[in-house]
Amino acid sequence: MIDYLAMRLFHVIDNVRISGLRSVIREVVYSGRIAVPVEMDLKNVQPYLAGPHGEGLKCLDIDPGFFKNGRYDYQFKNRRLKAYRNLKKGLLGYGLLRGREMVADLWYSSPALSPGSPEHGDLKWLGISPHGKYAYAFDMFLVPAMRGRNMATYVQGSFLLKLRERGIERVYGYYWSDNLAALWMHRMLKWRELGKVRASRFLTLRRYRRVQ
Repeated sequence: MIDYLAMRLFHVIDNVRISGLRSVIREVVYSGRIAVPVEMDLKNVQPYLAGPHGEGLKCLDIDPGFFKNGRYDYQFKNRRLKAYRNLKKGLLGYGLLRGREMVADLWYSSPALSPGSPEHGDLKWLGISPHGKYAYAFDMFLVPAMRGRNMATYVQGSFLLKLRERGIERVYGYYWSDNLAALWMHRMLKWRELGKVRASRFLTLRRYRRVQ
């Protein structure tokens, strides 16, 4: 419980630093926001070649040994605490490293790859019924210096190819329709949209309704 509260506290502090207080409030108070569930058949995924050539960057898995001996670190404490918590829960991570610093990461659950990986709660409210060897991807983050340079598309494309190599057949996720950068990235990589969900939230109270 204490680690969760610490993670939430630093989430607020770090996001205020990055995007301002209004952005933080919008995460927990909104009405009629549209979420777009998506699916990727990994037989169809293609490499996205606009990668970080010559910048000393590399993609890698985030596993329980990732933080051993202080080899790697995060710029934002919230992301470090979230990584610890996710790994404890049996979730899996993938990210982009610059030197010793993780500058982008995303998380996923996949019973096929990790028997202890739980089915993510988002699947229910998104109306997604996964089948086959699947993964559910969520919570992608890039440090501000890496944004606006096609890095998100590169990292996610690399992640999808890696899952295909490991025998995963489908990946599910979602994005908010008012997040234009996420919309552009998902369409560049040719994710298939699975309708829309209208979402409202006031702090811990949430409501969801399928609209298409």
